[in-house]
Amino acid sequence: MNYDAIEHQQVVSLMKEAFAKVNPQSLAYLYATGKSELYARDLLSSYLNSSPDLPQNYFVGREWKRHDMTINNGPKPVLIVEGKSNTHYDAADIGRLLKNKVNMRKSAKDDLEKSGETLKALYGRKDAMPIVLTNLLFGIDLNPAYDLKLYEIGYADQFRKAIKKHGGFNEMVDKARTNVKNMLSEFGDVAYTSIECGTYRNMKVVIDFFAASPKI
Repeated sequence: MNYDAIEHQQVVSLMKEAFAKVNPQSLAYLYATGKSELYARDLLSSYLNSSPDLPQNYFVGREWKRHDMTINNGPKPVLIVEGKSNTHYDAADIGRLLKNKVNMRKSAKDDLEKSGETLKALYGRKDAMPIVLTNLLFGIDLNPAYDLKLYEIGYADQFRKAIKKHGGFNEMVDKARTNVKNMLSEFGDVAYTSIECGTYRNMKVVIDFFAASPKI
C-alpha cells in the first residue's frame, strides 16, 4: 500500500477489512447498546498500525493535533481522517441532520477547516494532501414488543418512534443513507459500504460507513 496516496475509497475498503476482523455478534452488541463513536476510529487505527508494510518512519496517530486519525511520516501527516458517528434515526430526518445539534454539515465544515489549517501551518497550503471526512451510521430494527424500561438498548425510544414515522426500519435506513450521501457529496466524491453485522436479542443491527474526499 502507498501510504502517501490513500484516498476516501481506500479508507472505506480498509474500514471494511478492519471490521471484518471482529465477530459480527460483538459488533451488534456494541452498536445496539450505545453510541460507539471512537470504536471505529480505534479499530481502523489499530488495523493500520499492525500492517507489516507500514514504513518504519510512519505512525498512525489518534488525536494527533486534535485530528481523529492521521497517518504521519515523522512529524508531518500524509493523511488526515475526521470521523463522525450518528444513528440512522437522526440521519433519516433531514431537519435533525442539518439544523439541530446533530448538524452534520456544520461538523464536516468545521473538521475540514481545522484540517486545512493544520496543513497550511505545516506545508503552506491547505490542499497539500488528502483530507477524508467519514460518517458511520448505526441502527437496530427494534422489536415493537421490546420493553423500553429495560434501558438496555441505546436510544430505543427514538428508534421506535423513527421506525414508525418512516414506515419501517428498512425505509428509515434507506432515507438515512440517501441523506448522508447527499450531504457528503457537497464536499466531494463519496464512497460507501455496509458493514457485516449480526443481531442483538434477535433484532437486526445495521452499520453503514461513508467517506468523502473534499476539495479545499
